[in-house]
Amino acid sequence: MIPGNRWGNVNALQVPSCAEYLSAHGVRGACEISLVMPFGAPIPPSPASSRALLSAFAERGITFIPNRLVCALDPGRRVAILDDASEMPYDLFLGIPKHRVPDVVAESGMTEGGWIPVDPQSLSSRRSSGQAQKKRGLKSEVEPTHKTD
Repeated sequence: MIPGNRWGNVNALQVPSCAEYLSAHGVRGACEISLVMPFGAPIPPSPASSRALLSAFAERGITFIPNRLVCALDPGRRVAILDDASEMPYDLFLGIPKHRVPDVVAESGMTEGGWIPVDPQSLSSRRSSGQAQKKRGLKSEVEPTHKTD
């Protein structure tokens, strides 16, 4: 089992639960789990959390493969091909699609570089929806679609 993808968006917090699921079903001993990520740590901005996860991986026999990307899958041969041309066999590949905003959000005018910029302290949008609506020539008032009593 190789949870991974080419963009590094695997939720590393969920990997230990894969091992626990396999253990609960009595098949963990017959399985190898490797986590491939393009980062040097599971959660780069949080060294303490990364250390805790690496410890959890080690306790559960999960191999962490840092600084690598899964570039392709060869389902006929059942191998994942990494960015250094090495190959990893798999029976089950858990991949996460590339994260991106939905088309409707990208078309709204609220994005910069493909993402909605936010204030890092409050996580509120730096661009209000009213600004995006004005940019696209839309009314900023929303008419109710039904009456409430």
